[in-house]
Amino acid sequence: MGHLGTEWNKKEEYYYWELKGGYLFDGNIDLLQVRLTGSQFYDAPRPISWYKTYDGGRSFYTAMGHNSSDYNNDEDFRIMAENSILWAGGLIAITPSVAGGGSRSREPLSGLFENTMVVYPNPVNDILTVSSSTELPMNLKLVSITGTILKEKNDVFQSEIDVSDLKPGLYILIVNKGEIYERLRVIKK
Repeated sequence: MGHLGTEWNKKEEYYYWELKGGYLFDGNIDLLQVRLTGSQFYDAPRPISWYKTYDGGRSFYTAMGHNSSDYNNDEDFRIMAENSILWAGGLIAITPSVAGGGSRSREPLSGLFENTMVVYPNPVNDILTVSSSTELPMNLKLVSITGTILKEKNDVFQSEIDVSDLKPGLYILIVNKGEIYERLRVIKK
């Protein structure tokens, strides 16, 4: 989605975190970083929002959102918060382009959630729609919780998967786009 661009000037109460000696986990993937507050430059950009996956779970953290106006009047903040909640719930995928590679890159990102995949509706009755904002084709596999492949589509940019013949329950949608590999929970009503 990249709605924030390369710079986001935002009035906020910022914190000074760092990996060594701070409270940060080595597996965090930085989404937003603070380089300066007012005229105060940091010795290195400091993370202000990040995410991680751990042991099959997902977490997103932001140190922003101190002002009620963030939720009422700041469209950029609301989009970021909504996408974060959807990602943590397994409803969309995010794969930001991190300059320099590695999960702890200190380079600024070109935008938050710029390569977004949406899966809807979820829970689903009959037709599950998978849509991606990237130009890479997707390979999709809908599998049972035991790992049996039930539905498969390859080299698609958007797809509808008919799940009307499946029993109600929990399924896993496996999405592969180039080097990106994502698993999302799908609930069949």
